[in-house]
Amino acid sequence: MKCPYWLVAVVLGLALAEGLAPLPATAEDLQAELQRARIVLQTGRTNEAVEILSRLIAASPQPELYFERGIAYTRSGQIAAAFGDLDQAISLAPNRPEYHLRRGALLLKTAKYQEALNDLNKVLEIEPANAEALHTRAKTLFRLDRAALAVADVTQAMALSPGDASLYRLRADLLSASGDHRNAILDYDKAIELRPNDAIAYNNRAVALANMNKTREAMEDVAKSMELAASPEPRLESRGIQENPW
Repeated sequence: MKCPYWLVAVVLGLALAEGLAPLPATAEDLQAELQRARIVLQTGRTNEAVEILSRLIAASPQPELYFERGIAYTRSGQIAAAFGDLDQAISLAPNRPEYHLRRGALLLKTAKYQEALNDLNKVLEIEPANAEALHTRAKTLFRLDRAALAVADVTQAMALSPGDASLYRLRADLLSASGDHRNAILDYDKAIELRPNDAIAYNNRAVALANMNKTREAMEDVAKSMELAASPEPRLESRGIQENPW
């Protein structure tokens, strides 16, 4: 349904009177502004992205816009506002898997594990081959003391994305936390082969080695982990369950 020309004129006039950028008048304008908001967010200007998206929502309250603003709020640390927007996006478009995945990840981050599991189950009901959802659900299941199911999820994700080093590290973390240090080390080896600058993988492999009384190898991994952690290169985003302490 097109916006009446008289309403566009009124809104435009109010925006100009208040010194604001005009609201988008067409679907093409809206998409162009949405793309600008995404670019702004990628550069770390979260408040500016929120402002752009808020103007777009005022013009056309679409689920995609609430979802994008939810991401912006998350990155700016405004968690309650992020949940509000993600809830609204899902209420408007309940079968969009990416909306449930984003909210599930945020619920996991805020230790709301059962609620996170509900969202992630919904994602995989819609898209059974979603590797990222399997990855995130594995971490959630581990927090719910369901380690065997967590390992199964990661293993399934590996079949879908065999070159993803973070999956090998996550499964290694799960195995190590469950006491299977020997197989954990094999997965850490593969994670490091795929991503040699992963300080967390070295650190966590050191823990597994120490638990197998391989003290010298463990100390070598600790030293390598500290060296990589002190590097000026950009830090890797951690996607395992045991974080780098350095």
